[in-house]
Amino acid sequence: MYSLKHNEDEARERLQAFWEGSSLGRPALQVVVSKPDYEPKLWEGPEADLKELELTPEWQAIQAVNAVEGVQWLAEAMPGYTVNIGQYLPLLALLVGGDYDHPKDENGKPMLGTAWLKLLEDVLERPLPAFDAASEFAARVSEVIHGVGRTLEGRAIVSQPVWIDPLTTLSSFRGVAALCADLIERPAQVEQWLEAATTLELEANEHFYQACLPYGQGECLSWLGIMAEGRMDSVQCDFSIMMSPDMYEQFYMPTLRRQTAYFDYSIYHLDGDPCMRFLDQIASSPGLNALQYTRVAGCEYPGRCLDDCVTVREKGLAVMVHCLSVEEAIEAVKHVGPDGLFIWLPPFKSQAEAEEAIDQITVASA
Repeated sequence: MYSLKHNEDEARERLQAFWEGSSLGRPALQVVVSKPDYEPKLWEGPEADLKELELTPEWQAIQAVNAVEGVQWLAEAMPGYTVNIGQYLPLLALLVGGDYDHPKDENGKPMLGTAWLKLLEDVLERPLPAFDAASEFAARVSEVIHGVGRTLEGRAIVSQPVWIDPLTTLSSFRGVAALCADLIERPAQVEQWLEAATTLELEANEHFYQACLPYGQGECLSWLGIMAEGRMDSVQCDFSIMMSPDMYEQFYMPTLRRQTAYFDYSIYHLDGDPCMRFLDQIASSPGLNALQYTRVAGCEYPGRCLDDCVTVREKGLAVMVHCLSVEEAIEAVKHVGPDGLFIWLPPFKSQAEAEEAIDQITVASA
């Protein structure tokens, strides 16, 4: 049990119901309340580049404390911290010898919140990627996990870093136009690299998952704000918007099938209606439990977005949707139904406001 979560047993039951495509009378809900009087802890250690700080256990521990203590965790929101290196983007890239950078503000200082992978144009000419648990970078990630774990143990979940898929990582290395040409001109070489990178990802994930185990009960968090009891991550392919369904099948589906077979639970991060053309392929992946539907520009809400969510449910997948207000959440419940539905809501200003929202959504679910 975690000291920062007061309705943990109920939350676990509702989350498990979501993963199984059902509910306990209302959808699972991500509800947090901002603490207006919370004063974030500040880093008082030596100044360093942000990339160096992200691999410093003490700095990451402060980020973790601010993340879990800065809000109240209500409904199915679970207190926890996903180790964050480069805003969740470069983990695979760094393990295969790539690099990244943070954009700079007007004063030339790196900004926490986003990152960009650097080109590695000769990546396909290099030796195939392989995971080395003894490498300096892997060891430093493990040290960060242990530092965060010692800080949060007994209070909140500690979860390993999340992943960007091999194909999207490769597109960042090669550049989008160059990779599009690669898919046509040297597909076998691309497929070989993707297979090796997928193996690296799964082996590394297991290594970092084992590092987290001493500090909790084996749960995982996704950057999407959802917990599962076991190995779990969001799976995705941002590069898919550039591909036809046939190319998606050839170059991405082998990775997706291996990922969903490995994880105990998995949720697909879909970039809205433009990527619904891949839904049949996604739904066919063994072990996939759910799909997170991202609202994109030009997609009417609640209209087309929620129609797509109904289609996802008809394929046998649970669905997660981000709602910007309680009114939108009620529309989602009425349109999709409470079973197999997870609704993310923005932070509330008070516990009373949050509890009223939960009550309203519960009534709408009846």
